[in-house]
Amino acid sequence: MKLTYFILFLTYCSLNAQNITISEEISNFTYDQYEILPNLADNTLVALSSQDKIQIIGFNKNFYKVWEREIEFDTKNIRIQRIVKQPRNDRFSVLYSFRKKGINHLIKEDFNAQAYSIKTDTLISQKVKNFDFRFDTELSEDFSKLLFVENNGFSKPKNAFVLDLTTNEIVLQTTLPQTESHIEVEYTFVSNEGDIYKIYQSPTFSKKNNKIIHFSNTGFKHIEFKFPDFIAQNMLPSFDEKNNKVVLGGVCSLSNRSYSSHSYICIFSTDLTKIEKLVYTPFSAKFLLKYSNKRKKPKKGISDAMIRSIIHRKDGGVLLIGEEESIYLRSGNSGGNTNQIIPISEYKNDEIFICSYNQNGALDWQDVYPKKQSSVDDQAAFSSFFLMETANHLKLIFNDEIKYNTNVNEYIIKGNGAFIRNSVMSTDEVDLKIRFRDGIQVSSSTAIFPSEFKNRIKLVKISY
Repeated sequence: MKLTYFILFLTYCSLNAQNITISEEISNFTYDQYEILPNLADNTLVALSSQDKIQIIGFNKNFYKVWEREIEFDTKNIRIQRIVKQPRNDRFSVLYSFRKKGINHLIKEDFNAQAYSIKTDTLISQKVKNFDFRFDTELSEDFSKLLFVENNGFSKPKNAFVLDLTTNEIVLQTTLPQTESHIEVEYTFVSNEGDIYKIYQSPTFSKKNNKIIHFSNTGFKHIEFKFPDFIAQNMLPSFDEKNNKVVLGGVCSLSNRSYSSHSYICIFSTDLTKIEKLVYTPFSAKFLLKYSNKRKKPKKGISDAMIRSIIHRKDGGVLLIGEEESIYLRSGNSGGNTNQIIPISEYKNDEIFICSYNQNGALDWQDVYPKKQSSVDDQAAFSSFFLMETANHLKLIFNDEIKYNTNVNEYIIKGNGAFIRNSVMSTDEVDLKIRFRDGIQVSSSTAIFPSEFKNRIKLVKISY
């Protein structure tokens, strides 16, 4: 097998100026989840975890497994809350909780690059009735802040706090209001400065307003808003760190509920008192023709479109990156003697599209990047794409088909929308099924992806 990897490495070096490195495999039979921790003293670590135990496996820069270690905790019956790499490149942290004598404790334990414990801090100790002490967590864009939000359902206010992973201090502690019954979708994120933003989206045809709340050490402020001129069928929030502004992006229609005819961006003022810029632009005939697979009579809009990512350009512009996604439910036969009817979920992740708005709010360009992916009963884990940002272009990397023997392809997109499509590698005979949506960009030219094949994990590194 090592010979196969070596041949693969040489082949793709010579054809497409990229290096493919595949790690030794890891068994994942007894663990619930895993976390990839790259760039730790030139090593890449994989943390396999269940509710109360962690196994750390270390790979060197050539992706050979060099050691493995089980982490032992001083306290029994713990609950792992999050494993995170610290901003500095020689340590990582495990955040876990436990209950003792009616008091819930939240602990942060730091480990060096060899997975030896070096420091333990108690973040919270409080007496609460709820035995199940759980948090949802979110990292800031620069990985310096970690947001904890108490997971206690929708009907109660939630305690929340922000931990600075660099100083090990709690920089903000607050209570988030309970979610109102009419809210359809809610988003929560933390800025690089440690502020919390909460976005509430009402149903499309509800009379209720959408809402944004900003929590900081000086208090909170909020704005309620609606889009009176169009029907917002999809909305994704983001935060422009450079200009300190909340930005929404999505697809919409002027009248039709079944498809989207426009893309839009909505930018709020820094003090969150008004909408500073609201622009919606129709999809061109060329765009719709390409999205509908060059049918002679393309639809008047696009259906099943989801905005996946918002990129804030250096000049103040905004890129909306979306994908066609749909789920079909059907019945199937279990086979055997019972002939039992079972539900089957079919996932389709097809065309990628990008809409680029400049700093003045005008649309610079829009285009569609063809892709066809279909899978059954896998939560679309191997579908969609990975977005890789470099100084001069974007890369969209994805599986051509969702099966074990497939090709990995990429689109390389320049700042003006011009693109080329390349073949990156073939997974034939190397037992790979890569989860591109779970990839990690570790530098401007390198990304690492997990691959799962029959409860075994491999890491795949692509370097350009």
